Amino acid sequence: MSKFKKIVVRQYVDGDFDRVSEIHDLARPIELQGSCDAQAFITLADDRDGLSDFQQSQKLVAVADDVVMGFVGISGAEVSWLYVDPTAFGSRIGAKLLLNAFAAMDHIPIAYVLAGNVTARKFYHHFGFQEVTQFDSDNNGYPCRVIKLQMECKNVYPTAPAGLNSQRYRAAVKAERKNARDWSRSVGISA
Repeated sequence: MSKFKKIVVRQYVDGDFDRVSEIHDLARPIELQGSCDAQAFITLADDRDGLSDFQQSQKLVAVADDVVMGFVGISGAEVSWLYVDPTAFGSRIGAKLLLNAFAAMDHIPIAYVLAGNVTARKFYHHFGFQEVTQFDSDNNGYPCRVIKLQMECKNVYPTAPAGLNSQRYRAAVKAERKNARDWSRSVGISA
């Protein structure tokens, strides 16, 4: 259950940049744990390549109780950015962002995660993503291992968390996806 009364996903606007940067800068060190040297961390504002990728991505933000608490970026078939304020971990903000991203995509989604980021791997697996390949890379000059994930089409709905009625959960996910698709079309970000 979410600790927030209201969570709304909307299109990113330029005025969101400071808050989105703050979220990235709080969550990124957590993402790097177990995957890469902590010195690989660079703030979003100082990461020239990352900032360029960010600016080119189609972005959505999650607003919880009137505060931006997470964001997702989409580049073609790729979920290129997905960060949630660490104080909101476990509140389903990431799930809402991902479902809304799916509604705006025309292709089978892919994502890249650091191999040591077990939390992200489990999160994406929950939504039907499977490992396609692993490869060595570098993160701002520090070696790391990256996993490419791709959503399997046969898994249309994520598995219900333990203790929840799976039929009601699937109905809720279906309704959330429909709402996301309708909203995306209304603001012109879906094909």
